[in-house]
Amino acid sequence: MKRMHSSYVAKKQERRFDEIMQAARDVFVQKGYFAATTRDIAELLNIKPGSLYYYIDSKESALVEICRRAGRQFTRNMEALLARSDPVDDLIREGIRNHLLNNRAHLVFHFVFSPRELPASVRKELNRMAQSYQRQWEDLFERGVRDGCLRPDLDTGTAAVALLAMCNGSVEWYQRRTPAAVTGIAGEFADCFLQGVLSVPHARDRT
Repeated sequence: MKRMHSSYVAKKQERRFDEIMQAARDVFVQKGYFAATTRDIAELLNIKPGSLYYYIDSKESALVEICRRAGRQFTRNMEALLARSDPVDDLIREGIRNHLLNNRAHLVFHFVFSPRELPASVRKELNRMAQSYQRQWEDLFERGVRDGCLRPDLDTGTAAVALLAMCNGSVEWYQRRTPAAVTGIAGEFADCFLQGVLSVPHARDRT
């Protein structure tokens, strides 16, 4: 009985921790990371700030855990795509959609644009996650080159960086839109990325 009770308590604490992380995400999105406080997170959960400190000791620790979770989610999504045998262009479209729907401005700012804002002890871990995620995109592009879906001279490393820069660089513009709207934007991004924006193919080669 004691073991069952311990398991129940552990699961209850895990669920509460998940709720706190979601609340922290919401507060960071609504107020911005620097303006947000742990009191804001506690108020959203309708609990006393002191109760919050049982799970997190600062908003910085909440941000670190949110970044970790986001990194794991992004790589899991790409792992699932890479395991499929669908046409590569369809997988790229879905990968862009997954990225936009899971992206958040406060994560992009700290995780991508300003990693020095994160504690030094976790930078290497998060950088490894980011590099792994980028490599997954490179793997997908390499498959597209082998399959003949993508052009044979494509620099897959540059393509991965370009795609992620496009998605991350516009996060503040699309993040407050509805999931349906973001899905539409993802489709437009995919069209621009895969098909280009020139009205005539290879017009850049003309004199």
